[in-house]
Amino acid sequence: MTQAEEVEQTSGRAVAANLYVALGVQLVAFVASGVSAFLVPRVVAGTDFGYWQLFLFYVGFLGFAQLGLSDGIYLRIGGIPRRRIDGSLVAGQLVVLALLQALVAVCLVVIGSTSVDPDRGWIWIALGVLLPVFSVKRFFGFVFQAINETKLFSASVLVECAGLVVAVGALLALRVENIRLYVVAYLAVQVAALAYCLTRSRGLVSWRGLRPRAVLRESGVTMRAGIPLLVGNFTGTLSLAFARLAIDHGWDIETFGAISLAVTVVTMVLTVLAQASIVLFPALRQLTPERVVQVVARLRRIVYFGLPVAYLVYFPACAVLGWWLPDYADALRLAAALMPLCVFDGASQVLYATYFKVARRERTLLALNSGALAVSATFALAGLAAHNLTLVLLGPALAAIGKCVVADRIVTRALSVRSGTGLAWPLVMTLVFGASVRFLPQGLAFAVMVLIFGAALLARRRTVGAFVSGFVRREPDGRSVRGPDHETDRSRSPRTDTGRRGTDDENTSEGRLAPVNQKQRVRLIHETNPHKYFPAVYGLERGGEIEIVGQHRYSVARGWLRSWIRDRRPFWDRTRMSLADLGLRLRLPFLHDEVVVAGFPPWDIRILLLGPLALRNRVVYHTSWPYWRGDNVPRRYGPLTPLLQRVWVAWLRSPKVETVCIIDATRRELLERYGVGAVVIPHAVPDVFFDSRVDARSDGPLRLLYVGSLSEDKGVDRLLGIVRTLTDVPVQLTIVGDGPLREACAEAASTDDRVRYLGRVRERAVLARLMAEHDVLVLLSQRREGWEELFGIVIVEAIAAGMGVLTSDHIGPRTILGEARVPGLFSEDDTEGVVRRLRRLATDPRELADLKQGQAGIADAYRESEVARRWRSVLTGAEDA
Repeated sequence: MTQAEEVEQTSGRAVAANLYVALGVQLVAFVASGVSAFLVPRVVAGTDFGYWQLFLFYVGFLGFAQLGLSDGIYLRIGGIPRRRIDGSLVAGQLVVLALLQALVAVCLVVIGSTSVDPDRGWIWIALGVLLPVFSVKRFFGFVFQAINETKLFSASVLVECAGLVVAVGALLALRVENIRLYVVAYLAVQVAALAYCLTRSRGLVSWRGLRPRAVLRESGVTMRAGIPLLVGNFTGTLSLAFARLAIDHGWDIETFGAISLAVTVVTMVLTVLAQASIVLFPALRQLTPERVVQVVARLRRIVYFGLPVAYLVYFPACAVLGWWLPDYADALRLAAALMPLCVFDGASQVLYATYFKVARRERTLLALNSGALAVSATFALAGLAAHNLTLVLLGPALAAIGKCVVADRIVTRALSVRSGTGLAWPLVMTLVFGASVRFLPQGLAFAVMVLIFGAALLARRRTVGAFVSGFVRREPDGRSVRGPDHETDRSRSPRTDTGRRGTDDENTSEGRLAPVNQKQRVRLIHETNPHKYFPAVYGLERGGEIEIVGQHRYSVARGWLRSWIRDRRPFWDRTRMSLADLGLRLRLPFLHDEVVVAGFPPWDIRILLLGPLALRNRVVYHTSWPYWRGDNVPRRYGPLTPLLQRVWVAWLRSPKVETVCIIDATRRELLERYGVGAVVIPHAVPDVFFDSRVDARSDGPLRLLYVGSLSEDKGVDRLLGIVRTLTDVPVQLTIVGDGPLREACAEAASTDDRVRYLGRVRERAVLARLMAEHDVLVLLSQRREGWEELFGIVIVEAIAAGMGVLTSDHIGPRTILGEARVPGLFSEDDTEGVVRRLRRLATDPRELADLKQGQAGIADAYRESEVARRWRSVLTGAEDA
């Protein structure tokens, strides 16, 4: 791997990790903003709330007092790791910044002390006290972001926002109406956030060898670099600020507070998008120019299609906030004029501001923002002269649209990216939104927007299908080429009959194999637990043959609940796991050159989310479901199901998707019904189960064991009933697991000394020893619509540990035991047959020995080493010598 490739891979993983942490923290920031904007006006009167919004408004411009020092240091050290930072440079800039902020703070206090309006004067004094704390904290925040340690910056934001929620929440709970106490609380949490930054800045600041002349010279260089970026960023902010200043000057403080409430809704959205831009900047700085083009082109498509959803969100948000704060309902409706900011200013922040910083084109960014500022100022003055609030608020929206259109033109020409029709969709949605809000009742306007958005999705269903299936289309000569959204066409060889790619030309990072001497990077995605279902793949990693770069569950909320209810994991453990799973969604556009092993049910709608992984990765679809008919699958979506089926089949036939089945019945079903080739790789049994096997049986009762979910589907209630009838033979039953019937199992264990309930056993070694101590595993699964026992890994584990197995005749157990000399299969309603067999096993040792010996040979095919050999071939293409 070249150094550039190493930097790119490291950058991709770092930006993804930083992005989902940053966005997670922004959720907390949303809560803090929500408390400040939507709870405070429930307690504080209109005038005082107006002053509270005025204070927060002025806080947003304290960065001007830094004269570009923080912004300049951000540009000068952007992308440099902590260990290579010049600590004396950072220390010198910090000293200059502190002195400068102290001088400005004194000026603010003097202005406040001489103000004729005591309320506004008190705000100026508070700003003067806040400025030094705020500026030093901001300085370290920029440093953390520049060195790609965004998690530290996010943590400082978390301290600030969590503290604000606690402090303001306490004041609201006490029904405090004095707004000055809220300002004091704000100052306190800023001090706490600064303290955190100082504790995490060790190694970044070195006070040795500081020379005043060198410090001043370096400060001048930093300011010259930072002022264009500072002005560029703040001119973007001033575009909206001019409107608020006009309202503050031409309307009363209550109106200013009400409009500020509406502005807060827009600002919360833009804050999240700005966070994405902050995270992307240091990562893009480390990429090659070719990769920057690819990332910008991909983000452009995602942003332009996704951000107009804000127009749909406006209507329910406006209704809810109007109900919560009826005094501000009219002002919230005026916020419709600001909604284009969420779309176009958001796109500008994520796409173009980031690119201009990477390309060091700060002056271009400054020119764009200055033009937007001029448009906004013109509308603000015109609205002020006409005393028209709508005219004032339209200025920032039209300025954002114009800036985005011009920036898009500049960037697409500079990067030679086809402009296509990307901007047409948000522009059309904006026009429809404006007309609907202006001329239709709110409910009808919402319905019109939903219908148009739905119609657009329906009209693009073919594009969506192509997107999901890897942008693959067939030419008349049989070649496979990329779809229209790609800049170049790339030939791909077709599948062989077995679903494997058959030429050596594809053994590249774009095709099947990792480059020579480079470990294949593998990512695992499973519905519940990758560790349980892919032990052989983890064995390949332990052997140094592959590198597992991530393991995820495909459902975030469901995974969190499962970890809580079933696995009983601690709160922070399951939350950490779910944040990692959420992070996968945010990383999707950045994943490339990996083998992604994904297991999720047929026709699942999540194909629209996970399917595009095949664009830049090779996907191994892992399935245990043997029935692929439309009426016998676990996921159905009514009239959408046929469309999803077509998307699924196109995706499975894609040359960059390979299907792995647990049982041969699935392979036959896919081949016969859809012509999709697949390979069969069963679940693996760890060696600890084979090592625990005990050949001889001690005297005593027949020792029965059940392992699995405690539910009616698994037949636990039937098994307890069978044991209750076996009073004439010596048997003992041990139950291992957790689920809805845990109380029934515990009660049975407390009333019948032949029943023992152990709860859930998580350690595989402990379970293996437990199996070796028992004679027969009993698994009486019951079919229901959309489910039956598809494999039954516990069956193979039990046989490997030396047990015999009695189980229902479902497709999974039948596949495992069908070749055994003594299958031990029963019809699921043949309770009497199970009872008779258990009686013979309990009274005739030869019958028990024959059951164990008749099944013992089938477990070797499921040894981890044997299954790993098959996975090695699929993941790396390497065959055993």
